[in-house]
Amino acid sequence: MKLSFDPTIIQYGKLNRPFRLYSISKKDSTKSRFIGGVEKWEWVAEFKYLDEQGGTFKIEIDNQDEIKKI
Repeated sequence: MKLSFDPTIIQYGKLNRPFRLYSISKKDSTKSRFIGGVEKWEWVAEFKYLDEQGGTFKIEIDNQDEIKKI
């Protein structure tokens, strides 16, 4: 499953729970890197479940746009 970082799109996880992007922020604890002449940062994206159970989950995205940690 490919995650969408568009907060208007409702997505569904493996257990069919709906969620969407809630917030995204740059990781201040890491330095940027220049990759292909472009300055790249690491990010933390938080998603919020939209069902009755609620809750959130976060992922970290490295400066090569790969999911680093869930």
